[in-house]
Amino acid sequence: MAAQVAVIDRSEAADWDEALWQQPEANLYAARSWGTYKSRLGWSVRRVALCDNGEDLAYIQYQERRSGPLRRILVQGGPVLTLRGQSRAEAVLAAFLDHLALRPVDVLAVKSYRPQDPEGVTALLAHAFVPVIGGKDHTIELDLTPGPDAILAAADRRWRREVKKAEGQPDLTAVFLTDRDERLRAYDTFVRMYAALQQRKGFSGDLDTAAYRDLAASDPHLLFLEIREGGEPILVRIVHTARERWTDFFTASNERARATGAASFAVWRIIEHARQEGARRFDFGGVDPAGNRGVFDFKRALSRNVIQGGPTWIYARNALVRRARPVSAPDLTAGVEGPGAPPPRRRGFSRAASRAGCRRRPTCSSSARLGRSNWPPPRPCALRFGGRRHGRGTARSGRGGCRGRARRSAGTCRGCSAPRSRRGCPRAARSWRRCRRPCPAHRDPCCAGRPWP
Repeated sequence: MAAQVAVIDRSEAADWDEALWQQPEANLYAARSWGTYKSRLGWSVRRVALCDNGEDLAYIQYQERRSGPLRRILVQGGPVLTLRGQSRAEAVLAAFLDHLALRPVDVLAVKSYRPQDPEGVTALLAHAFVPVIGGKDHTIELDLTPGPDAILAAADRRWRREVKKAEGQPDLTAVFLTDRDERLRAYDTFVRMYAALQQRKGFSGDLDTAAYRDLAASDPHLLFLEIREGGEPILVRIVHTARERWTDFFTASNERARATGAASFAVWRIIEHARQEGARRFDFGGVDPAGNRGVFDFKRALSRNVIQGGPTWIYARNALVRRARPVSAPDLTAGVEGPGAPPPRRRGFSRAASRAGCRRRPTCSSSARLGRSNWPPPRPCALRFGGRRHGRGTARSGRGGCRGRARRSAGTCRGCSAPRSRRGCPRAARSWRRCRRPCPAHRDPCCAGRPWP
């Protein structure tokens, strides 16, 4: 069946976006502008159409990057299937895999950022793709089919109060920007506010704002909304628009936005505009209640419909590689922002400690006494663990020293000195040498604690 589906390279086709956006599942990540942005980041981007007897079945934009012998391929936005292609999803995917000609060490990742149709999920499972699901693969969705009054009535009282507060201020205005020069100016304002927000809250983003500047301003499927107070911008919101689904992409504001209720006012104006344009769903662009509770509560005040936006599907010919990829699957989406993007690495943690499932122990200080004041540590200790040298120098072996495990008598986490519960290490291994699960108080991927009584 796969032989009947032809793969046609349309990387240079001028009508790629025109054909793509006619499909109900078209999205920003499959568009030419996003491919141009990723190519500026060092990815090799190709676009192909899968056809049968001259009729298009799917459109796929895929990115490729090589690291030594490893070839990484990323399909953002998932295969965009046509109405006829939905019934032939398995044949489409088989033809695409034949086109890639993957080697045993190559890895393919497919990320859709939206709920997938049953035919697409069946095709991925039939070809031995492995789903990798994380907390950031969930979002809040709002149904836009009811009227504005019904949507507002179903929201929390505080949300309605914030909207009415903003609407009652004559100096507060919402402006949708269409002129390219105005969008460039608004984008520069967004970059300044976003940088200040990163510095204030201590997080890092993966969006290269300089590389995406001209592309964002020229993209007709990105909606720019600016909230102004007395003519001065206090909030900029960028939304990805599709035929039936609008997705919150990026937003940044200053301190005046909080005082005036500009955030709720901006979302409400976008919802009204989306209903006028015929959209049926509004996607808040991901939630992280564990890492950013304030933003989660803001989104949940309007809708409590938390859904799974779609996992990252990993494929490799080698079974060992398939089993290993769920550990490092976020590496494939480096440089990705927006819905389903991997969570930013917080300051104050080492890179080893921020990578879930790391099979190495976090390094410790030369004094081998770890506390919150000296984490992450300045340099590694010397720890022979499992017959392998773990660092350089020497480490203490007495009470409180670096022994590759937590002190049983004190009951503390080796990484942060936080007290353990009486239940001890969650999912503790039978042997302390194999315990690599996080402790309940800290993001330490290798706690190395004994099973507690």
